[in-house]
Amino acid sequence: MSEWRNGGWKAVFCVSVTWFVWTGLIKGLGVMLPVLKEQFDSKTWLVGWIIAMINGAVDFAGPFSGPLEARFGTRAVIMKSGLMIGTSLIVSSMSTSIVQLAVTLVVLSAPGISFANILTRAMVGRCFTTQYATANGIGHTGHPLALIVFPPLTQLFLNTYGWSGSMLLFGAIFLHLVVCGALIHNHERNNGGESYSPLRDVDAESDTRPLGDEEAKSDTRTCFDFGNSCSLGNFGLDILRTVPFWIGTIPYISNRLVNDLWVIYFVAHAEANGFSLADAVLFTSVAGVGNLLVKVLHGPIVDWGWIKLRPMIVLMTTVAMLCLFADPWMNTFWLMLINAVVFMGTSGALGSLIDLYTKDLLGADQLVNAFSWMGVMGGFATFGLGFFPGWIYDVTGSYDLAFILMGFIWSLTILALAVEWMLLRWGTSPKRTGNVP
Repeated sequence: MSEWRNGGWKAVFCVSVTWFVWTGLIKGLGVMLPVLKEQFDSKTWLVGWIIAMINGAVDFAGPFSGPLEARFGTRAVIMKSGLMIGTSLIVSSMSTSIVQLAVTLVVLSAPGISFANILTRAMVGRCFTTQYATANGIGHTGHPLALIVFPPLTQLFLNTYGWSGSMLLFGAIFLHLVVCGALIHNHERNNGGESYSPLRDVDAESDTRPLGDEEAKSDTRTCFDFGNSCSLGNFGLDILRTVPFWIGTIPYISNRLVNDLWVIYFVAHAEANGFSLADAVLFTSVAGVGNLLVKVLHGPIVDWGWIKLRPMIVLMTTVAMLCLFADPWMNTFWLMLINAVVFMGTSGALGSLIDLYTKDLLGADQLVNAFSWMGVMGGFATFGLGFFPGWIYDVTGSYDLAFILMGFIWSLTILALAVEWMLLRWGTSPKRTGNVP
């Protein structure tokens, strides 16, 4: 329990809030899509594309997390990220065109979400060793909680205050991330496991510097220091030349792409199979509950060694693939509901397990760089392939083939683990860190 007492619970709480904010923003905007279309006299595809752009911009901003952390410290970056997100929602409530809305959210909200999410996830990896799976699983519960809470909450806000008032309320809710950042101390877990060593922190340095001529030049020095922090070394480009990074990236891309496609197209798929919109929304909400439960329960199973990390990844991936392969035969209410719950439960566990897998491959010190560049790769995949389920439906009149192909995409995860096993067997891959069961 020492890991939880020594600041670990704060890191877990903060990462849960960042997932809640990210998923809540995207899901809330999705519910508001018809209203925004009518308000700005726009096209459905344009509003939907803007929401996708926000999600993609979160991924593409990731590589700047490392330089910002190096210059300002984790605590300051998270607090400023919360301020960026909340302010952008408040400002967007005054938008008079769809372009203003898009620019405000893409430029401010997306980078803020990216920085906070990556740095808090990396902090959990630094703080926990023996209970990392449990802590990471609890931290990821912000995602399913947002899936459960935000659809009805958004509808309530729209009915009561309209789209502009809803944006203001969202901004106020998301500003709570600033308070979460204030809880954080700029520390990381050392290898000894009993204490913490400080990260680079501007505030700490400024408190101990003597006043004098150097203080008078603080503004100039800050600019130069930030320029040095943005050097190529702090972007972590060297990690792109390592084999373990690419082995870990394949499961991340597969999981991210399939999850995004499922969230985007599942309701339309259920309606195309003859279910009502109310049933389709119910499937999604109950699936969110399943996602939450599995995220919480799988952690102790891995931490206590009942199932090792890699067999657990293979098990969850296989079950999720079978759900997608069996999807064409889910034609009754209960079959569709059970399939959605099992799918979202296993995919939710995979999101957390892949973080563990990344730490085991690359170590805690490389988590910021790894999460940043994995996000960029995932963003390219979502941008490049996000259209294909809709295109298949336009051609065939059914989503069945698309969901089967999504299952095959997930098979790349098992392939990546097989490649790692072969490299370890042949002695050509770096050793694992050994911090994860």
